Order: sequence, then structure tokens, then C-alpha cells
Amino acid sequence: MPWRKSTAVQQIRDHLQKSRPGDHPLVTLGVAIGGNPWWGWDALLSGGVTHDSHYITLTEETVLVHEISPGTALPGELRYEIAKSQAQEHVTEVRRRTFWSSFRFRLPGDEKATRMNVRRVWRTDLDQFLALLGAGQTPR
Repeated sequence: MPWRKSTAVQQIRDHLQKSRPGDHPLVTLGVAIGGNPWWGWDALLSGGVTHDSHYITLTEETVLVHEISPGTALPGELRYEIAKSQAQEHVTEVRRRTFWSSFRFRLPGDEKATRMNVRRVWRTDLDQFLALLGAGQTPR
């Protein structure tokens, strides 16, 4: 089970290599979707996974949002797929904080953007995600 970030990222790469040959992952984030990250992430901090835990992967062509499978922390069902060229318009309100950073991301089918909470361990990946996406957002 990938309780380490490096193991999780490698398993996502392996999963994408099998399911999408030729579309290479550039960066992956672990996020908690929704409001206050302190509610619901206590399970993840202790090794569990909540239903609002997702991996967001930026590939050369798309942004993929996978559920995290409970109990295994492997990438689960593909929930959303957004063309990379369109995804930069979906990112707003980037906030960089000590323990939890966040950004708003409008998911397909939603009128309002959803808050994506990013743990400190994924913060460098968040910066890389924003830069590669060309979202034009300066973290605060």
C-alpha cells in the first residue's frame, strides 16, 4: 500500500502507463475535495482514505482526477478528464498555507469551483502543477 508519497506517485505512473500509453504524467497531487481539510483528513493522516480523497494528475494532454481507492490508496475510478488546454481556465484562488494549501478548481458539470486542499507534502507538486498548467496564478 502506498502510504509514502513516492510509492503513490509511482503506482499512478504505472496505472497511467497501462491505461493511457503515450500520454505521460508530468505531475501528480493528492487532494482532499471540499471544505475544511481538518475535517475528514484525520483518517488519511492515520493511514486511511476518505471518499473525498483524489489524485489529480497533469499529463502531456489532459488533467485527470482519480478517486483514491479506500484501503489501498491506489488510483481508483477516473472521475474527470479535462483537456490540458482548457484546464487552466478552471483554476482560481490559489492559497499557500503552512500545513494546507488550497485552490479552487471547476470540475466538469459544476457551475461553481470546488475547493481542493493540498497537504504540505504535496505543496512543491502544487507549484509545479500550476506552472506546467500555465494557470497564471501566483500562490499567496
